[in-house]
Amino acid sequence: MIRDIHELKATLIRSGIAAEADLAGCGAGEIEALERRYGVLPDSYRQILALIGHGAGALVDDGEFWIYLDQIDRIPGEIQAYLDEVRAEGGDLPPIPPNAFFISARYGEHPNYVLTGGGADSVVYVFNYDDETVAKVFGSVWDWIEAFVQDTQFFMALAASRGHPLHREAGGQP
Repeated sequence: MIRDIHELKATLIRSGIAAEADLAGCGAGEIEALERRYGVLPDSYRQILALIGHGAGALVDDGEFWIYLDQIDRIPGEIQAYLDEVRAEGGDLPPIPPNAFFISARYGEHPNYVLTGGGADSVVYVFNYDDETVAKVFGSVWDWIEAFVQDTQFFMALAASRGHPLHREAGGQP
C-alpha cells in the first residue's frame, strides 16, 4: 500500500515501471505556478508532482491518461467547453465545486479532481459526463496513484506471461 512518496518511488523502481532516471518531477516553481492559478494543492499531490510530474517510465500511456503537468492544464478547458455547452442548452450545471483541481482524465473524459485549500491529502472525485454526476472515487490521492501503479503492474505481468517484447524486467529495457 502506497502511503508516501518514498513508497511510491520504491514501488515504481522495484516493479520495473520506471528506472530512477525515468522519474521526471516538477520543480518547486512549477508547482507554485499551479497553485497561483488554482489554489493550494494537497501535500500528497504536491509530493507526487515533485517526483513524477513530467513522467514516470511506463506508468501510463500519456495518450490515454492525462496525469502529467503538460497535460493537466488541458482538462479545465475540456470541462469548461462542456459546461458552456450545458449552459447553452439550458441544462443544470453539474455539482463541480469552484475549488476543484483536475488531476487526471482518460482520453479527456471522466476527469478526477481534488479540492484545493491545502491539507495533507484529499479525497479524489470523478466527474462523469455520461450522467453529469460527481462521485468520490478514491479516499486519498495515494489511493489514486496506487491504482495507476497496480494497473501498470497487471498489464506488465500479462505481457510477461504472453512473452510480449514490451515487458520490462526491473531495471531493464523494454
